[in-house]
Amino acid sequence: MSDKIQTMLNFAIRASKTVFGVDNIPSCKSKHVIIACSSLSENSLKQLLKENTKTPIILSKRPLEEIIHRGGKAIAVKDKNMANEILKNINDDYELISEGN
Repeated sequence: MSDKIQTMLNFAIRASKTVFGVDNIPSCKSKHVIIACSSLSENSLKQLLKENTKTPIILSKRPLEEIIHRGGKAIAVKDKNMANEILKNINDDYELISEGN
């Protein structure tokens, strides 16, 4: 099942406007939203929350691999317009766990 967030994430990936991985996301300066998989370990989720206090973080209830058709537990979107569309279209499959500043 495809949804608006999945579509926007795949557009962002094709446009090279994403960063993959919990270890790579903190070094990215221009991230506007982070989507993390619900199977992300508790320590990795704490690390994401601690290192990205100014960025909204969404927890996906569906496996992220299923949504983006790639491996990985977290993805950051660097395009502001795509990130805003993702934030506007949060549905039952996603949970906003940090709003950022």
